[in-house]
Parts: sequence; C-alpha cells; structure tokens
Amino acid sequence: MKIRFYLSVALLLFGAGPFAFAQERNMSAEIQITAVVENYVQGYLQADPERVAQVFHPDTRLYSMDEGKLDKTEMPDWIENLKDRRARGDIRKAKFQIAHLDVTQDAAMVKVLLTFAHMQFTDYLSLLLINERWVIIGKIYTVKPLDVGL
Repeated sequence: MKIRFYLSVALLLFGAGPFAFAQERNMSAEIQITAVVENYVQGYLQADPERVAQVFHPDTRLYSMDEGKLDKTEMPDWIENLKDRRARGDIRKAKFQIAHLDVTQDAAMVKVLLTFAHMQFTDYLSLLLINERWVIIGKIYTVKPLDVGL
C-alpha cells in the first residue's frame, strides 16, 4: 500500500513537472508576444516607423484584398508610408484588442482588432521566436466599415 502511495506522489511531482514547465513557458511567451503586438499597434497609430521595424522581420509582407484582388505590401514600402504619415502629422487613435493569441513552441498567431470611429481593422499576425525574440513575420488584414448611428 505504501509503495502505491509513493508511486502516486512521485507521478504527481515528476509527471506534472514538464506540463507545469510548458504552461509557464507559454505564459511567458504570451506576455512577450503581447508586448510585441502592443509595440506594433502603438508604432502604427503614432506613425513611428522605428518602433514598427523593431517588431517586424524585414522580409515581412502585408497582404489584404483590394476590390477583389490580392494586395501585397513589402516591409520597406510600409515603413516609407509610416514616415510619410509621420511627416504629415497623421497620428491615429483606435481601440485595440487582442482577440486571440495561440502559441505552439516557437510559433504563434495573434488576431488583433483595431477599431476606429468608422472602420475596424482585423489583423492576423504570424510570429516566430527568432534568436530568443518574438518577431512578426507575416500579416494579413481586412478592413470593414462600421455602422455609425447618424
């Protein structure tokens, strides 16, 4: 009877160890990824190309649909657009929400909602853990108009 008890205790202690460690590692990853996404959103809203460039991989492409056709933006072009916005003083305000965050080892996906007065952006961000740092390596997005009671 005592052997069964000790085996049960050992299984609980040592068997749960890897699971508990994986949960802790995922929680840490979620905190790091949330910080990356917040930096992206604030950089975008403030038209801060340096802040955006810090969290995106330089080879990232942004994809969306424009009038039924695939629209692709290269990272250097987007950075230039942010510089132009900054020069014009085009600073934006929006409500920001992480609607979904999923992490598996060194890969993650985040669904972000940016709600402006008359439209909502939905971003799907792909991230990889590169050199111990979470980096956005892909973005697809869509924009939908919002009904505003006039």
